[in-house]
Amino acid sequence: MNKNELVVEIMNLCDENERLKNELQIIKNDYLLNQKVIEKQPSRMIYEIIKFGESRMLTECIYIYRKENYEIVDMSYEDWLDENLCRNNIPKSISRAEFEEYFNDQLHEMYEKEKDAAIREAKGIENVEDE
Repeated sequence: MNKNELVVEIMNLCDENERLKNELQIIKNDYLLNQKVIEKQPSRMIYEIIKFGESRMLTECIYIYRKENYEIVDMSYEDWLDENLCRNNIPKSISRAEFEEYFNDQLHEMYEKEKDAAIREAKGIENVEDE
C-alpha cells in the first residue's frame, strides 16, 4: 500500500468514525426522550383520578330530566344534546365541540339508554330487564 492509499484509507476511517459518533448521539437522544416519556406516564392512582374527573365532568355537564315518552322517542340525538347539555358547567378552557368530541361515545350511550327506556315505558314494559 502506498502513501496515498494509506492517507485515503485513514480519511475514510475518520469519516466512518464521525458517522458512527453522530448515529450514537441520535440513539442517546432517542433513549433520553423515551425515558422522559416513560417517567411522565401516569401512575395507576393518577389514572384513576383522571377517570373520576372525566366521569364527574360528564355528569355535571349533562342534565337529564324525564320527558314525556313521545318527546324522547321522536327526539334526535342533536336535539337531545341541545336540551340536556349544561353549557355553563363545561370548563371555560374547553369548547362545546371539544367536549362533545371527547365524550361522544358516552353521550350517545346515554341518549340511547334514555330513548330505549322511554320506548319500553311507552309500550308498558318499563320494568323488564334486557337479557
